[in-house]
This record gives sequence, structure tokens and C-alpha cells, in this order.
Amino acid sequence: MNGSQMMLAGDRSDCQAEAAMGAAIRYRLTSEARYKTIGIGLMDYLFNTSGASIDNSSGSYGHVKGYASFGPPCSYIGGQGECTLEQGALPRTPRPISAECYYSDDNARVNMGGLAAAVLLDHDGYDPELAKGALALLRTTGPDGYRPATIRGTELPKIDSWKHYFARNNKDAQENPHYIAQMWALFMLWHRISGVELFKTQALKGIGDYMSTVYCGCRNKPLCDCEWKVTESITEEQVRVLLPLAWRVRIDNSTVNRDQLRGVWHDLKAAWVEKGAWGVGTCVFPLQNGTNLTDRGAMLGPPPGTNANYGNGEMSVCQQSGDPGSDLLYESNYLLLNLQEAYAATGEVDYQLHADKLANYIARVQAKSTILPQYNGTFFRGFDYSRWEFFGASGDWGWPSMGIETGWTSTWIAAGLGIPEIAGATSDGSYWSLVTRRSLAEVTQQYCNIMFEENATDACRTTLKSDGT
Repeated sequence: MNGSQMMLAGDRSDCQAEAAMGAAIRYRLTSEARYKTIGIGLMDYLFNTSGASIDNSSGSYGHVKGYASFGPPCSYIGGQGECTLEQGALPRTPRPISAECYYSDDNARVNMGGLAAAVLLDHDGYDPELAKGALALLRTTGPDGYRPATIRGTELPKIDSWKHYFARNNKDAQENPHYIAQMWALFMLWHRISGVELFKTQALKGIGDYMSTVYCGCRNKPLCDCEWKVTESITEEQVRVLLPLAWRVRIDNSTVNRDQLRGVWHDLKAAWVEKGAWGVGTCVFPLQNGTNLTDRGAMLGPPPGTNANYGNGEMSVCQQSGDPGSDLLYESNYLLLNLQEAYAATGEVDYQLHADKLANYIARVQAKSTILPQYNGTFFRGFDYSRWEFFGASGDWGWPSMGIETGWTSTWIAAGLGIPEIAGATSDGSYWSLVTRRSLAEVTQQYCNIMFEENATDACRTTLKSDGT
């Protein structure tokens, strides 16, 4: 009743690196030294203090644990002081080994946040950790370019247990962009900054296979009556896959690659809503016999078809296709930067025009309160643009409509709004150009030779030309 909310108990590793990027953006925009200190401090906590970074004693080497620490929920009321533990609760402790999951997308965003923070803070002290992180994902990716959505620490007990994933095709374990598209994008980045050819090979294999054998376009099918497996919504998967498709054009500016990028964006625009100066996408779900799927076999996180399924898994903020709701946890937050990257890679103005409309929408839905100042500047996950208020389906078991995600939401919105201003003076204003302005070839080769062991001769080969292709 007083507006307070419980804070999640865990310090997520991806959020630490993403928050470091957010602090770095603030530092570069305002020159406030405090935010440089915060950014470096977050990276230091993640890689040195928290214990989240895995050493070379197991096959998990280079990965970052999902949680740096874990403990009971705590209350945060009125924006004053520290988060207060509930009466009788124990302090935070490292999360048990059974919960150590190395998600492809989460580890990719640790890296992407860290890479941007390093450039913006002019601090290269964590380049070895970032290189090891990218190589850890690479060596658990199979010859087909796919990696399981997550690998548990218990599945990598021995130093050489990573070879099981490196040698086998993993498509059957994961083909959803929700989990793997950001990893493909990261591999393209690392190919450009390291020259290691395997990064490019695996990314192009994965995204190429996905677009030719899995992706189900919605041309002439406004409600996307397709048979494909998605996580929470079709639109979420389309948002995720835009980024590697845009960066693939950077590597191979072919007609086919441009057409596939344009095709996914065409499909996404079928769910676009525009009102004057602002625009945003809403949710679209797969259909079966003309109705929303609620089968967890076809969707990992479908809208609940029964009361028993409510709050029993991951779910969208929409209950059915076309609901007037925007998702700032899984869709709009990433779409802003992804559209800007598509424009920078292709020069096609439609991407930037829609990015500007989305930026106007995001600016309008940012929270502001004089009564509860701790919410100032934040973004709640769900926003209903017909009611013009924070609202949405809230059946997700961890990220409700009225929840605030400090990493996935706030920092990628900050990146979409801030990086074009920071990087635009010296380049095309893209995240890609910001991060690839420096070389990490030496540190990557150092750890690639260690981590790939007898496979290093082939796996660590570099063929990067002087023009970066």
C-alpha cells in the first residue's frame, strides 16, 4: 500500500557488467568522475570480489556465474538508506553450485556490457576476463554454430569437459534467438577486434542455419500462424535476431543478408503501433487453429491457459496477440539499439526513423515520482499505451509487469539513447563502431591458445585483413 517493493535477492552477473556500461555512459555524457568510479567498481566486484568468474580448474573456465551472490529478499521503502533485510533473514551468501547456470545470452551480455564499459571508461584492466568469457562461449559452441541455452557447472566438472559441446551439434538443444542471438552478435564483434576466424565461422553458421531452416516469417500472415518454437512471443525472438543480422551485413554486405535483415524488420513492423511522435511494438504469439498457443511444448513461456499455469514460468506482459502492451524487459529495451545498429550497418533510413519514434515513446514512459523518488528514471517492465499507465499481464514467475530490471532494461535503454551521442562525433554513432575501435588480438590469442589446448592451431587461426573483414 505504501508503494514499496521487494528487491530480488541475487546480484546478477550480467546486470553488474550492464550497469557498469550504464555508469560509463553517464560518465561520458556528463564528465562526472563519480560514475567512472562506479563503473570500474562494478567491474572489479564482478571479476575480482564476487567469485562469479570461473578459474581454470574446470571446464567452466572463463564463464561467469549467473549470480555473483544470493540471499533473501529485502525491502526498500522511500528511497532512503540501504535495502533492509526482512526480520530474521540471513545476509547474502554465494549461490550454491547447483544454481550455477551459464546461459548463452547472459554471458554474452556480461561481455557486451564489459566491452562498452572498457572503451567508455578508458580502462582495459578486465580485457583478459572479457577475452576468456568470449572464448568460453566459443569453445562450448558446436560445429553447427549452436550452443545450448544454458550449461550447468555440474556439466563441466573436468578441465576438458567443454570438448563434448565443441564436438557435437547443439541445434537440438537450442534454436531460440532469445538465448543465442546475442551470442552470435558477440562472436561477430570478437572476430572484428581479435581476428580469430572461428568467431566469424560459428556466428555465420548459426545465424545462417536459423534463417534458412527455423525462422518462420509473417509476410501476408499478420497474426503469424506459424509452426515454430519461441520463448515468450514471436516478436521477442524477432527483436533478438535483428542484432546479429545487422552485424552480419558488416561482415558480408550481400543482397541476401540485407534482404533477410529487412524481412525480419518487415515482420516486426506488423506489430508496430504509432501515435504521432512515438511508436512501439506490441506482442505477437504463435497461433494454432486461429487461437493463441498456451502449450508449453510449442512455447517455453506461453500466456497462461489456466490459473494453475499463472506464475509458473516465464511469460509475456501480453495475454494475447495485439494487447496494447509494450515489454521493456525483453523487447523495446533491446529494439532501440538494434534498430540503430541496423541503420548504421545498412544506411537504410527506415530503421533510424523507427528508432527515433521508439526513443520518443521510451522517454515518455520513464517513471517519475516525488512521493517515491527511488523510482525516478526507472522503467517498469510493462506499459499499457491505451491506458497510458504501467500495466500488463504479470504471470511471469520472476519479472512481473510492475518490476524494474536494472541491467537488461535500464542500461540497454541508456545505451540506445546515449551511445549515438557519444560515438556520433567520431563515427557512425553505433555500438559496433564504439567497441571495435580498439584491438584485443594479443590478449585473445594468449588465452585462446590456453583454452583450446590441442585444438588451438585450428581454433585460434586469424585471417583478419587490414580493412577488418
